[in-house]
Amino acid sequence: MVESAALLCPEKKEAFENIPLSRRTVTRRVQDIAENLEFQLQSEVVSFDFFSLALDESCDVRDTAQLLIFLRGITRDFKLTEELAAMWPMKGTPTGSDLFAEQALCKSVLKLSHVVDVVTTTVNFIRARALNHRQFVSLLEEQESEHGDVRYHTAVRWLSLGKVLKRFWVLKSEIKEFCEMKGKTIPELSDKDWVADLTFAVDVTAMMNELNTQLQGKGLFAHEMHSHVKAFMTKLQFISRQLGSNNLEHMKTLKEFKPSADHRHSVDSAPTDVQLELIDLQSDSLLKEHFKSASLLEFYSALKEENFPNMRRHAQKMLVLFGSTYICEQTFSVMKFTKSRYRSSLTDEHLSAVLRISTSDIQPDFDGLVKAQQRLDFSH
Repeated sequence: MVESAALLCPEKKEAFENIPLSRRTVTRRVQDIAENLEFQLQSEVVSFDFFSLALDESCDVRDTAQLLIFLRGITRDFKLTEELAAMWPMKGTPTGSDLFAEQALCKSVLKLSHVVDVVTTTVNFIRARALNHRQFVSLLEEQESEHGDVRYHTAVRWLSLGKVLKRFWVLKSEIKEFCEMKGKTIPELSDKDWVADLTFAVDVTAMMNELNTQLQGKGLFAHEMHSHVKAFMTKLQFISRQLGSNNLEHMKTLKEFKPSADHRHSVDSAPTDVQLELIDLQSDSLLKEHFKSASLLEFYSALKEENFPNMRRHAQKMLVLFGSTYICEQTFSVMKFTKSRYRSSLTDEHLSAVLRISTSDIQPDFDGLVKAQQRLDFSH
């Protein structure tokens, strides 16, 4: 139509270009692009030496449990592909595991329930009642407090607990004053041992939040996440030893309440099938320099197959692993934005097509799609 307009009435060409496509046309073209991406992915899969899957499920706005399956594959030349393999609606009654394992870690394993319970009860007392909340905010404004409110803790997002504890500590004087005005006493704030436990909880949950941030993101490898977790555990052990000797150097909040070189880490033995190759690798000065400047994928792809076959294969197995299901969680955010209460009638098939397009790194074959459409139009 646009080409015809350019010939018959060129001055109206721009007006024709601005004519919106019908909903059916948009839906059909989205479906065509998604099918093209899926076809290209299927073509790439045959070249994978190894692959792994990441799976997670969440309910859409219609309470349909949607299972996302992401695929990560690696080829002989270390080309890494990470794509949405499928979205599968689970119409039955799927079950889930304990969603509050992390919060249980903080309350049970670290034995901080006596702190968490008091803080959440007090915050809920302030935030859950509109009058209390308005009066508390007014009090903070009168005292020109740096923070304008106390954070609200939600059980679903357990990591909000760390921020709640921090804000509670910073505003402890204002919170105590306000609660006393409302006839609610918090005797724990006068207990030095309890306050010490509070400051300890602030520092520990801050470290856990930092670890959680490090474990998120697309494209993380399993060994990188393992390194973060291993470093976190080592830090906890180190800080535990420091606390045993009353050294609070790395516990800033606890230290505020109670003023008071080259490290080598042991590593597991290399697998027997790569030990000799590892010796050759460590003895090669050029490869050692290349390792410092190149990415892992570039480095291992540069190793010659005839000299380091086992190391290349071992690297492929490690690099292809998903470190977490973060990519699924990220896609669920797209899903809930796409299939909102305003577009709740979106079918599972069309939702899957939208998610595939929005998450794919593959370039659609637009030329092929246009030619296919032209052939279809001509046949009609």
